Amino acid sequence: MFQLKSDSGSIDLKHNSMHELYKFCRAVLWLVFSILMPALLFAQAKRTLTAVPSTTIDTWIHGYYISLPANYSTSGKNYPLLIFIHGEGEIGDGSAAHLPIVLRGGPPMQIDQQINHNVDAHFPDPVVVNGKSYEFIVMAPQMTQQPSQNGPEQVMIDDVINYAIGHYRVDSSKISITGLSMGGGIAIEYPGQSAKLYGRRLASLLGCAIASYNAPDRAKEIAAAHLPVWLTVNSGDNTGPYGYTIGYIHNLDSLHASPAPIETIFNAAGHYGWLQTYGAPGVVGITDSISKLNVYQWMLQYRRVGDSVVVDQGTPVDTTPLPPITSSVVWGPYTAAPDGKGVTVNWSTVLEQNNKYFIVQRSSDGITFVNIDTTAAANAPHSYAYEDPAPVMGSSYYRLLQVSTDGKTSYSDTMNVSFPGAAQASLHLKPNPSSGLVYLEMTNADLGPLEVSITDASGRTLRNWSFDKQAAYWNQAINTGSLPAGTYFLVVKGPKTRAVRTFLRSQE
Repeated sequence: MFQLKSDSGSIDLKHNSMHELYKFCRAVLWLVFSILMPALLFAQAKRTLTAVPSTTIDTWIHGYYISLPANYSTSGKNYPLLIFIHGEGEIGDGSAAHLPIVLRGGPPMQIDQQINHNVDAHFPDPVVVNGKSYEFIVMAPQMTQQPSQNGPEQVMIDDVINYAIGHYRVDSSKISITGLSMGGGIAIEYPGQSAKLYGRRLASLLGCAIASYNAPDRAKEIAAAHLPVWLTVNSGDNTGPYGYTIGYIHNLDSLHASPAPIETIFNAAGHYGWLQTYGAPGVVGITDSISKLNVYQWMLQYRRVGDSVVVDQGTPVDTTPLPPITSSVVWGPYTAAPDGKGVTVNWSTVLEQNNKYFIVQRSSDGITFVNIDTTAAANAPHSYAYEDPAPVMGSSYYRLLQVSTDGKTSYSDTMNVSFPGAAQASLHLKPNPSSGLVYLEMTNADLGPLEVSITDASGRTLRNWSFDKQAAYWNQAINTGSLPAGTYFLVVKGPKTRAVRTFLRSQE
């Protein structure tokens, strides 16, 4: 061992070097720790998003995404649950290869953008409403197929809710459901099947561009469950279509549903609206003009308590009727006439106040009318027009139903229209209503190719067939089994034939 002499005695160089090295390493470790620890703590504070592929919940769900709050693993508390139901374009087998397409829209897309792409997609986390802070458990299952209505789809949503409660710490009094397009339709049909069995499991419902016919019985069940409902849609949506959304709102308003439903109509074309509804990179989601809450705050303000809901401070939802709204519409000129391609309906108003929309209705006998179009109100003197692309051959009837914001209605005069220019066709449908096969019988002199189609009330073609009529008498079976229950129009077109019949698809 080497030693140096000094006035203070000998110095052990080996011991001194080791001591200095220890102090240096300790300083370096502390520097690294002080730099990395905040980053580590920040990383631990992030919400999670986890794919759970190849996991069978039931017949229709074989995989899902789950997003848990930042401190879920350490908090020990229960959290509100948000179930997101995707659209038809995101159907898959639940495998690791198919599951990511669920991230195309809605809350899963927002969370994925923020966690995995470091992009602000405006998913609020936490959600602060009325001075309280909340964090959602978000579950996004993937459907292998669309379940049929009135039973199977309700079973599917029930299975998802039960699975979530069984596998995660869910506050069962704060379960919300949301969906877009097909998923929005399933979301609203779940409580619409039964208030007792399904509606009373939910605290709130948010639907975007819902693909669900606005059957009055569904609105009755939703109103009976006192379920808060907020629906959004583009004014130019013919796929949803727009009329379905405002039809539900109108039915709920007519029942004086409490809390009152909210509707948001985007002045845009096409079957979209989910970016404006939920939010996305560069797009901030909507805020209710009355409550000033965004959709996530609006959902989380409610808590389910038995047959009703309360705002989360425990105050029951106010069921006091709102002050009466003064509404008034004064009709102007109104006409309905053939235009060569169809029938054009023109109408105008000389006064509009607190008007909501107009519904164009058509009848083949002047007694039973069906809705064929819905037009948003201008709430100012205005001229309107609608072209019916599939009028009834021969004599038919048109009228307008006007709906005010307070639920009051008025009708225009009924107009009789004769649509000429086609061979008379004695077209009969048997059976009608039907839950499956429908037999078409027609007798006329027109021969050659026939195009048969089924359209909905908005004129959107849902099914198409091509046939060859080789004799005066023609009989053909078509299968309507995949259509949801509802009212449709069956259209037959030939070289000189054009016939339209109302068709009722019954429940199986």
